Amino acid sequence: MEAGAEYRLTYWYKGQKMAPNVVVTVDWLRGGTHLKKDARENKADYATNISDQWQQKVLTFTAPAGADHAGVGLYLHYDGEANEKGGFIVIDDIEMVQTSAGKTDDRLSPPENLNAKNAAARTGTQLVADGGTGGELRSEGERKKRWARQRERTSW
Repeated sequence: MEAGAEYRLTYWYKGQKMAPNVVVTVDWLRGGTHLKKDARENKADYATNISDQWQQKVLTFTAPAGADHAGVGLYLHYDGEANEKGGFIVIDDIEMVQTSAGKTDDRLSPPENLNAKNAAARTGTQLVADGGTGGELRSEGERKKRWARQRERTSW
């Protein structure tokens, strides 16, 4: 899975005496953490015109930021009338493929629990501002070298 990428989910179906009622869900996950559930509960997204001929349903999903895998579910709303009349639906060849690249960001993400205070404590560095546009972590030795160079430039 690629965050921000578009995925096409397809499946084939046939049956008889069934109302349109197949709900497709995609659970987006990162490791063991559930990030988001996309449930297609619009009637336009249901399998329609259910007959004894195979038909393909195509749906598109976009992976949220941080997702590294997904789970797909197909659920049926109960249809009492179809149940009484022997209605059924058969679903086959479920497939989910990436159709476009995600939005790439070449910047590395820091660990979630990282902040300037614990970064300095862990690495022996200090957060140094760069004129209000950001900052960088510098080691103790680098700070001393820069300070010495600045002192040489400003000596009288």
